[in-house]
Amino acid sequence: MEFQSLPNFRAVVAGKLYRSSTVDNVTPDDVEKLSNLGIKTIVDLRSVEEFNESSAPRLMDNTFQVVRVEVQDRKPQPPELRFSVKETGSYQDKRHYIVSCYNRHFFTGVLQRKPWYLKIYIILTMILAWLVDTALRTKMKYLKKAIVPIVLSKDQGILQWYKDMVDFSTGSMFAALKILSDPQNQPALVSCKYGKDRTAIIAALVQGILGRKKADIIEDYHKSEEGTKSLYQMMYDEVIVRFDAPKSFLGARKETMQKLLEYIDQKYGSVESYLLSIGFSMEDLEEMRGNMQG
Repeated sequence: MEFQSLPNFRAVVAGKLYRSSTVDNVTPDDVEKLSNLGIKTIVDLRSVEEFNESSAPRLMDNTFQVVRVEVQDRKPQPPELRFSVKETGSYQDKRHYIVSCYNRHFFTGVLQRKPWYLKIYIILTMILAWLVDTALRTKMKYLKKAIVPIVLSKDQGILQWYKDMVDFSTGSMFAALKILSDPQNQPALVSCKYGKDRTAIIAALVQGILGRKKADIIEDYHKSEEGTKSLYQMMYDEVIVRFDAPKSFLGARKETMQKLLEYIDQKYGSVESYLLSIGFSMEDLEEMRGNMQG
């Protein structure tokens, strides 16, 4: 199905799970097309701040309830998910979940692997940026500019960014997969800003647990090169101009996903072992496989 206002859209599991860029800009015609697919749930991997700063019409949220998901770590028990309604739509059974990949655990983890002198520099830079924002009332403009290079790990490249999300955004991964694999929430759509990076990791984990060949997972990831062509200038302005990241962050090269899957295998043993390490049980995984089968 073609969407004029929803770039990078495609099926992960036909009839069960789809992926795309943000739904903020969908037109009335594309809202109807999504309705025809029966989409009940949107799992949005952006932060609440990203969601709030969007000035797009967000027509989907006229019908979908916007729900913020907070994850409470309870190791060795599975994470606890807390839901709070942010905006009320006209349909109680349609929900747009905000599941941010960037939380305290993510920032702490990324910061901990930095050399001590960089830790001090980063902390001082963030404090200074916060003070400037407070004085000028610039709504986190300078703090965000200080934080994003840390989030992107731009000095080490897009692959390290993906590894950091796998290692440190485990609660978010658990929450997203738990919601998406619930049959009461299907058909579902997973998205982020461009549908290329955070969305790609969730899609790869789903395909991995379903036993898809690595070559197929890699090929699906690579489709985002074509899928984001209409977003290229926006991505360039946001990622390259605004945050001074390398141009490699705009791509979806096959070798990036290949190396990420190799990293998961090397560090955790397999996608299944990774999911077990973040809070799922074997019973959960079997149920997930059954619920996710097309």
